[in-house]
Amino acid sequence: MTYSRSITAVVLLTLLVGIEGVLCLQLQCSYNDLGSLYGELEGEFISLQNKHSELVNQYEGLGEEYVSIRAHHQDLTQDYGNLQGKYSAFMEYVSLQGDYEKEREYIIKREAYVSLLRESYVKLQRNYEIETTLRIGNSLESFYDFLRYEKGFTGLGWSDHQREADFAAQLALHDLGRNCWPSLENAYYQDVGERSYETAKEKIDEVIGLIELEFFHTPTFKIESILQFIHQNIHSEKEVNNVYLAPTETLGFKSGDCDDFSILASALFEAVGIDSAFGIFRNEDNEYHCAVLVHLQQLKDYGWCSYSDLTDFGLDKGTWIVIEPQHTIDHQGSDTIGELTLVAASSLDQ
Repeated sequence: MTYSRSITAVVLLTLLVGIEGVLCLQLQCSYNDLGSLYGELEGEFISLQNKHSELVNQYEGLGEEYVSIRAHHQDLTQDYGNLQGKYSAFMEYVSLQGDYEKEREYIIKREAYVSLLRESYVKLQRNYEIETTLRIGNSLESFYDFLRYEKGFTGLGWSDHQREADFAAQLALHDLGRNCWPSLENAYYQDVGERSYETAKEKIDEVIGLIELEFFHTPTFKIESILQFIHQNIHSEKEVNNVYLAPTETLGFKSGDCDDFSILASALFEAVGIDSAFGIFRNEDNEYHCAVLVHLQQLKDYGWCSYSDLTDFGLDKGTWIVIEPQHTIDHQGSDTIGELTLVAASSLDQ
């Protein structure tokens, strides 16, 4: 009986051990499966964490973009409000002004009128500047009258041609600042308190300023500009008692005859660095005419008449071109000049 119980116990124990082994095996398999599942879940968890981090970054980026878009939206809203206000004002303007095309035409006409007024103002201002610049005072004019009386040039008979040419050149030199008649000048200074030649020189300098000439301009351009200024501001008039006028007198009167034009032009040429001389000419009918001689080789792009040598008249060697001061530069070198004979000349380079 005792033996049977022992066997039974052994059998039960064996059975229990077997069952335990089977259970252990099953548990081991389950454990392995759970470990594998855990590894997968852990990988998914890490992946989800990465995605979460990316989403967090994207969220933060979207948040910043949202702030920027919102600020831009606010700006656009403000701009829209401003444009809406301008649009309302424009519509009100259109409603007040009526037809747009008519208003546009009115504005164009008004602008053209304003432009015309502006041009007229500029011309008036220019004319006023010229008038005030050319104006000559009584003191200076009285000096020239007294000078002509003292030198015997109150009336001209075309007798002593060289003396007349020299006097004309001296008038030009006087207005260029040369003290040509010291004794008369001293008397003038005692009465007026200034030098007549200094007053005249200031006037000539102002005229050169009006013509807007600079030292670097070519001789042809200088001659062209001076002749154009004379043509626009000085007109030809005959004299009852023919006298030689100083340059400032001709400018002040805004008129003169051929000798007055020539004295004025020669002074202006000399003032801008062009060697000049006063010339007296005679035609076949024994009629006299005055013109200017300039010491140049050519008038570029224009025609001219010239003398290759005037040393017999006391002028420097080289070509001397005849300038008719009553004509613009494009009318120089005419056949009329070529028909004249030079009878006297006096250089301003004395």
